[in-house]
Amino acid sequence: MSSRPRSTLISSFHRTISVSCLLNSLKRTHDLIIV
Repeated sequence: MSSRPRSTLISSFHRTISVSCLLNSLKRTHDLIIV
């Protein structure tokens, strides 16, 4: 039972990291396009 919340927390953490990475790369390409 204790492993379930932990895995959910880890998956949400990974999701947040991947989303932030995606936004960062999008911002970078946007800056490149503008420049």
